Amino acid sequence: MKKIIGVALVAAILAGAWLYLRNHNQDISAVEYSQVVNHSESQLLAASAGTIEKLSLTTMLEAGIKTTAGVIKSTRLEEVKGVGQYSLMLDDKPTGLTTVSQIELIKGFSIDNKQVMLLGFDQGGNQCSRQYVMLTISNKLDISKPFGSCLPLTAIIQENNSVIMVMPQNNPYLGDDFTVSYRYENGVISQLTKVKTTDAKQKFGKMSATDILNVATKDGCYQDGVMLDDNSCGNGRKYCAMFKSIVKEPKNQDYKFLKDFCTGL
Repeated sequence: MKKIIGVALVAAILAGAWLYLRNHNQDISAVEYSQVVNHSESQLLAASAGTIEKLSLTTMLEAGIKTTAGVIKSTRLEEVKGVGQYSLMLDDKPTGLTTVSQIELIKGFSIDNKQVMLLGFDQGGNQCSRQYVMLTISNKLDISKPFGSCLPLTAIIQENNSVIMVMPQNNPYLGDDFTVSYRYENGVISQLTKVKTTDAKQKFGKMSATDILNVATKDGCYQDGVMLDDNSCGNGRKYCAMFKSIVKEPKNQDYKFLKDFCTGL
């Protein structure tokens, strides 16, 4: 009888020790939210009492971040048809955000007594590779709808209780000198600026048909009097968009060529 009690006591002690170590390790690996706000990706953080480790914000998200709603963590799922997937978890439960790429923590904020995080990710394919969401955390977690122009951010500006995010527009005909911007405020994402249909006319309106064909020649899409309308040249749509933005143009040979080529595009 004493032997049975002794074995049970040892088993209880071992189980208690395992639970302590398990919880203790979780405390070490999980990151306080204040560290997310106060440290950038280039700073050194104390990973444990005797170790200094360089942690990026994304590494913190993978390790787990303690928030007022629970521990938020990015977890890699099993591959689906050879494609890896990631899921954003709250206390080991799916939040509904699943991505093809690694979920990146870009920046953390403290706004109006709420914890706010900007995440970026890719969903694969050629249509829109780069997307963003904002997390708003109080006693619960709210995830915004994905937003962005499908291109990387170029600026993040915090203004009082709002965050302004700027990125290039996604119209290949206009180039990188046009941007779009979004505002986060009170848990809502709104688009501040976007490319207007008049922007193309303002940029290309003063060009001539000859100027446009010179651009196409430089791009390798206009050769020996022939416009290459294959996929590598966007089927010529770029040059037709430029041509349709011309304000005044003498109807010379180059004009007639582009008019005939662009009819129906």
